[in-house]
Amino acid sequence: MQNSQPGSFMGQVQWQCQQQQRQQQGTGHWEQLNQRFQNGYVGNQAPEMDLVHKMAIEIEGWKQHCAALYQEKEQFKAENQNLKMENQKLKDEAFQKNQAFEDMKLRLNKVSKKSEEENHELKNLREANDFEIVLVKRIKDLEAREGPISSEDAPTLEDIVDSVIDNKELIVKRHHDPIRDEENDFKAAVENWKNWNGRFETVEGVDLRLFLFNPDNTQARFPQTVKKATRNMDLFKIMFRHSNPHSGVNPNEVWNQVNHKSEWSRKCAKVKELQKFQEAKRWIRPQTLYKIKKEPAH
Repeated sequence: MQNSQPGSFMGQVQWQCQQQQRQQQGTGHWEQLNQRFQNGYVGNQAPEMDLVHKMAIEIEGWKQHCAALYQEKEQFKAENQNLKMENQKLKDEAFQKNQAFEDMKLRLNKVSKKSEEENHELKNLREANDFEIVLVKRIKDLEAREGPISSEDAPTLEDIVDSVIDNKELIVKRHHDPIRDEENDFKAAVENWKNWNGRFETVEGVDLRLFLFNPDNTQARFPQTVKKATRNMDLFKIMFRHSNPHSGVNPNEVWNQVNHKSEWSRKCAKVKELQKFQEAKRWIRPQTLYKIKKEPAH
């Protein structure tokens, strides 16, 4: 198609169309340039450059993230090292305590073994002493009947030791306490009792002959075995049975009806005080002579 002359009608129309195309192309180019400028690109940069810039920003972000992770890792390593040191310290302390405990057990075992050996030796000495006392008493009885015994007829130490070994169980059973000259001891106790101010003591409602040394009881073994009252209720029940030997009443029921139980507590304390003195003098041996049902004392 040939270009029309500018002065013709068709030429003017064609010229206007060309101007509009140029204007549209210029506007599009300007908008594209403005958009690139707003995105941080200037000039005729290719799209590949935009991608590189974005990747550089992302890489920088990852570098910062990795640096933070590395810092956390180092902090964790330091804390872990501290925990290991604390754990090792606790292990060392536990080992030292366990070692000290084992040493203590070893020392206790040695002491216990030594104590057992000493107790065994002491037991043998007591048994030998008991049996020797028996032999001496028998010799005295024999001399009283047949006259003095010569040294040739007396038992030797070897015979005594052999007899102790052969009769060990019998000696322990029969002679748990050393044999004492009861008759002479009883007479001495009576003389001491006569000089004791406590012999005039009385406790209302209580027969002290049941609980204290009785100089008139010459048939009893010495020290004399007497009743023992550990509580106010025990003392009351002993006296109730003593005063009512044929009664079928349960003493527990009677005790529950007693109004002044504190008074029996005072009496019991007095009896125990007197018994403590005489027991120390080896005049009496307090024992519970009957089975007492365990009940709370009021």
